[in-house]
Amino acid sequence: MSGGVALPGVDYPRQIPPPEGLPAGWTAVEYAYKSGKQLGKTYVRFNSPIRKDTLCTIKQVLEKDALNRGLSQKEASEIVKEYEALQKEKKDEQKKKRQELGLVGGEQKEEAVRAFRAMYGQLDGATVSNLPGWRAESIFRESCKQTAVTYFNPEGRAYSTVKAVEAFFGVRVQKGEDCPEVREARSKVVVNEKGKTVNLVRHEIGSIRSAEETRKAKEAAKERRADPEAWGRKRRPIPANAYRESDSFALVRVPSRVGTGAAVEKQAAALEEDLCKAAAAIQDLLVERGFKDTAELLALQGCPSTLTQVKPLGGIYHERPENFNGKPYFQQVWRHSRGGLAC
Repeated sequence: MSGGVALPGVDYPRQIPPPEGLPAGWTAVEYAYKSGKQLGKTYVRFNSPIRKDTLCTIKQVLEKDALNRGLSQKEASEIVKEYEALQKEKKDEQKKKRQELGLVGGEQKEEAVRAFRAMYGQLDGATVSNLPGWRAESIFRESCKQTAVTYFNPEGRAYSTVKAVEAFFGVRVQKGEDCPEVREARSKVVVNEKGKTVNLVRHEIGSIRSAEETRKAKEAAKERRADPEAWGRKRRPIPANAYRESDSFALVRVPSRVGTGAAVEKQAAALEEDLCKAAAAIQDLLVERGFKDTAELLALQGCPSTLTQVKPLGGIYHERPENFNGKPYFQQVWRHSRGGLAC
């Protein structure tokens, strides 16, 4: 399994948090290439609780783990097929979510743009800057002496062009939805003495990007295109001002299957009804898989429905049997549509 970019000051090999799908007890170890074309990058290998297997993929791990537990080759293959089906289902769901955000490409994008323009006409930067809940940031690039504007929707998703925003709304139009915020934004557009619209964001430079910064940004984009999977795992610092406190989030302890008394009743009462039912089903499935009755579960609830990128965090988390860096950690788990557990 490919890793990411080797971080300065980090000693390799090192144990890292297990990726999604890794069976209980298995560990993930990240190594750094010491020579060759991959120098400066990392890769990941997986080891079972009983030996150093150095397997490369989750599918190999699932098959090996099943055989280690005494299952037949046919049963092991079925587990791998179920994992592949789940991964495909997740990939399709991610694609669907991207389409809902207007993040479509090729002919799909062109069709969405045409649908939007047929209904509302062509957008301009001045209108997008006035969309309710949206914001815009401008950067002056010294290398080309031009100002680039990035638009952010209410959920924080970035759109680098007006056409991308049109595609976002075009997807909604294709689903038969109305876009009243477009009409509201147009009513707020400022025009100059010649009657032309004025995009105020372009006159209010938020930051300046030097030629060196532009070069680094281009290199990063090239790296992302070359290996998008590794780029997704690359650790990028998040500035403090990017965080926003939420009053609705709550991390609640799920009552134990074997617990009784007022404390347990209080924990159950604090859980949202849907999560309470989901937790009970998950506890039963975990016990069937050999987990203890006392295995600790946590529920993250109160995720705002308007924050589409945050909502998936809500759900049930179970405590992994091993520690990471000497501390306990939890992994999200849910009941699959086919009845089994997924994580």
